[in-house]
Amino acid sequence: MKRVLIAIIAFSFFCPINVNSVAQEGDQIPIVVKKPKDLGDRPRSGGFLPISAILLSESIVVFFSGNCGNVDVVLESSSSGVLGTETLDGSLIFDTIPFNYGPGHYTITFFLSSGYVYEGLFDI
Repeated sequence: MKRVLIAIIAFSFFCPINVNSVAQEGDQIPIVVKKPKDLGDRPRSGGFLPISAILLSESIVVFFSGNCGNVDVVLESSSSGVLGTETLDGSLIFDTIPFNYGPGHYTITFFLSSGYVYEGLFDI
């Protein structure tokens, strides 16, 4: 199991996830993470994305490419609205969020302690 996690981490650093796909249950589903959305006076960043993510089985695995501090996460469904919130430790290499929802279109929003905001999209 440790080797699998190391392989996933290595893959995420060398192959950025930029594709949106619809996958079958049990598949690894990439989550497209975009530049910060415009939220009024919050700071905006350049092209560097410190967060990448995948849906793996019943967990969203979030990878951090640097110390992002505490990261507040909001998970939303296009049909049901907000499904839940989590706070992740962005000083780790990766952290996980439980995910046990059915087919649909989902948005995950990451609020970094620095004020930057990133958004990820994926379909099941």
